[in-house]
Amino acid sequence: MIFLLLHRNQLKKNTLNKQQLKTNKMNNTVLDHIIDSLPHEEILKANGFDDAVIGIDLDTMRLIYSKLKCIEVVMEAFDFTYDEAFEFLDFNVFGYYVGNFAPIWCDDTI
Repeated sequence: MIFLLLHRNQLKKNTLNKQQLKTNKMNNTVLDHIIDSLPHEEILKANGFDDAVIGIDLDTMRLIYSKLKCIEVVMEAFDFTYDEAFEFLDFNVFGYYVGNFAPIWCDDTI
């Protein structure tokens, strides 16, 4: 898992390139809205999980990711079953500590 601390312009460029390659069209994602709303903030993001962002904690400037959406991303990217994707993320991502700006993983898998 790669975490990137990027300025707004770098985040926007990265997000748009990913969307263009994946869907060949422009959509506004939650991450796009966050970046546009907070132009002077630096935000740590989990690389490859832009579509799983569901919000931001404004007190700590930590992105909030849906665990369920992250599982769906991994299932599609690696052709994993739900259980394989959950186990992979649980072991390699959800418990990974990257300091005070670590993302918040919302447990919406229940």
